[in-house]
Amino acid sequence: MDKYADTFKLADILYTMGDYLEEANHNNDAVNVMMLAAKIYEGILPRTSQVNRKIDQVKRRMSFFYLKMSKHEKALTILKEVEDMQKTLYGTKSEQLAKTWKVIGNIYILKKQYNEARELFTKAHEIFK
Repeated sequence: MDKYADTFKLADILYTMGDYLEEANHNNDAVNVMMLAAKIYEGILPRTSQVNRKIDQVKRRMSFFYLKMSKHEKALTILKEVEDMQKTLYGTKSEQLAKTWKVIGNIYILKKQYNEARELFTKAHEIFK
């Protein structure tokens, strides 16, 4: 991991830049910077749990930028990746995964896919209770 220390720092800087761009309401630029950060994190080998957690964090943030821009399909695609990653990282009973299911469920409501939303809300509720 030491040989990737500078690469990891660069990705961290880009992630922070994405936050600032979002605060300035430059959501398209924020998404593009976050995509670049995710690609950099994904290129770091070996893929340690620290790197995978960063990828999870960046992709989750990207999905929220897409939601703010009403790009629900793009957000859903990314959140499905996040869901798969979180099952491996945190387990199928984790609060992180339950939070992701709630967001995906809300997207399903926007898409009028109520059965899918109810299924995810039920799964999330089982974890939170």
